[in-house]
Amino acid sequence: MPPFHPAAFAGRIGVAQRDITPPVGIFARNWGAARHDVASGIHRPLMLVCATFATDASAEPLVLIGADLGWWKSAQDERTLREGILKALGLDASRLMFCLSHTHAGPGTFSEDAVKPGGEHILPFLQKVQDMAIEAAKEALASAAPATLSWQYGHCSLAVNRDLPEPGGNVTW
Repeated sequence: MPPFHPAAFAGRIGVAQRDITPPVGIFARNWGAARHDVASGIHRPLMLVCATFATDASAEPLVLIGADLGWWKSAQDERTLREGILKALGLDASRLMFCLSHTHAGPGTFSEDAVKPGGEHILPFLQKVQDMAIEAAKEALASAAPATLSWQYGHCSLAVNRDLPEPGGNVTW
């Protein structure tokens, strides 16, 4: 049997998180069945998590940021946020990944929705997200420590067929 070598990264890894919960009253119509346009309260906080990876202390890091947000309706809004982070961290664009969780429970992130009810909170919120991303990235970089991250691949056949037949018919969903 050949030796098994799991996939892994060994280097300096840092992690930090920030609360990016938007203000009550922000435009938040991100779900078709919603009965309101603005956030009327906070059920759970929205979070931003940053992980940084570098082969050693002198190497340019990879910065991976995940945010509890829905989606970008404007490439320019995303570009503005990314460019601010890149400039603050002095990173090449290829070294930053900013990923959204696709939550429908978050606020609008489209600057042109500023004319809608609660839209006046969108631009300040996007600035807050950028500021929190920069803070989290700086903290993750400063606290990075020698670590190994490993992963493996697997397969599970549980619940793989979502096209179940309709009882008494030949229609599948």
